[in-house]
Amino acid sequence: MKRILSIFTIVLFMFSCDNLKTKNVETFYFNLYNSKNSNIKNNAYVLISTKLKAYDSINVFVNNKSVFNFNQKEFDSKGIYRYFLGKKKLTHSLDTLAIKIKEGSYYMPFSNKEVILINTKTYIGKERQYKVFHYSEMSNSETSFDSYYLEGTGFICYYNFNTDRYILCDSTNIKSLKIKEVTNQLINDTTFFARYTVAKLFPKYYRKPNNKISL
Repeated sequence: MKRILSIFTIVLFMFSCDNLKTKNVETFYFNLYNSKNSNIKNNAYVLISTKLKAYDSINVFVNNKSVFNFNQKEFDSKGIYRYFLGKKKLTHSLDTLAIKIKEGSYYMPFSNKEVILINTKTYIGKERQYKVFHYSEMSNSETSFDSYYLEGTGFICYYNFNTDRYILCDSTNIKSLKIKEVTNQLINDTTFFARYTVAKLFPKYYRKPNNKISL
């Protein structure tokens, strides 16, 4: 009887640990869309964020293979921080301050050399509000794009005006987050989404034909 109770206790403990691990892991699925808002690649990127005590450990996957990882601290009163060689650095400010990032490695569109806040917007959902931050990011001296971060969640969208394509978080394992409530509003917002705002600045912009499934 004691042996049965011991085995039951161990199984219960293991189940509790697995359940705790699941609660601490958030998964975000990003699809790639073209200029006609057609999904041209499912799960172009998958982000798996493991919540640790001091920061979130984030892994980026392409075709089930880990291609990039970084440690990030969620929004506070100043913005988003990332860790480079154990040191915390502000990378996405809540002020319109250009931040140059010399540390670490770069992987477009998740980690870049320069970031500046453009503006913010709050969307209304059925049960909550969503505050979104719009950034312009530079991957090199000639290539820039627009990124969008959801307060309390992180990266949700990337838009490339040169190709008129974007990657968008369409689903997560977070039951409390109705991600499409915010992303559907975002990509149709003519006053906030870069597809529309940049087009107003460059109405005669010429795009070279791009038949490849890429960003």
